Amino acid sequence: MGGKWKSCILYRLEEGNRRPSELHRLFKDASPRVINQQLKELEAHGMIRKIIYPKAPPCVEYAITEDGRSLLPIIHSLKEWGEGFRPKMEAILEKERFSIETVGKDRRSPMLRGRLLNIWKESVRAGRHPLTETEVDRLTVQAENSLLRVKTLLVVWDDRLPVGFMGVQERKIEMLFLHPDYLRKGLGRELVQRAFDELDVESVDVDEQNPDAVEFYAQMGFKVFKRNEYDSWGNPFPILEMKR
Repeated sequence: MGGKWKSCILYRLEEGNRRPSELHRLFKDASPRVINQQLKELEAHGMIRKIIYPKAPPCVEYAITEDGRSLLPIIHSLKEWGEGFRPKMEAILEKERFSIETVGKDRRSPMLRGRLLNIWKESVRAGRHPLTETEVDRLTVQAENSLLRVKTLLVVWDDRLPVGFMGVQERKIEMLFLHPDYLRKGLGRELVQRAFDELDVESVDVDEQNPDAVEFYAQMGFKVFKRNEYDSWGNPFPILEMKR
């Protein structure tokens, strides 16, 4: 039974007879011409019947036949399968929205750096122990220097919008930040896995005051082997050094 809307029409007719105009309103993504054609074909195949009421103006309804009803168990099974598979398909489609690109030093323009710095700022502001605006302003210069000097910079794009990035130097993840709106979409895991596969990464430094990050890297196979009172820039932020 070809035709995108035929099973949908039968499903709705199970609820009761419908006028063509009702079916047009139910299936707004299809043009009336398409629905009318599919009704005509269903009627020709004996799946539905047309009821014409002799009055002025003439009133037409469609009703499902016994042959049409014989297809309903299959249609219900397909609907049940579709509802169960929908979360997985939505996750697949969501993931396909994103791309990861390696950006060389010669392509790290002021505009791109500014957009990545905005991601960094939103990320540190949204943490469990957010930085003060004074601290953010003071650390912005250091963050931009890191974007300029890091050997490998991978940027996550949602179409043309950068939404996250990771910097890798000498088999170490130097930075990984995602915009808060893009957390828990598997992007951080995908970045780290790419670092494993393509850059043979073996270590990362993690802010001890960010337990979510510590737990994330632990889940990715890293283990703490050292603790420092200061970060690599000499700021008083306790750092956990982790290795695979």
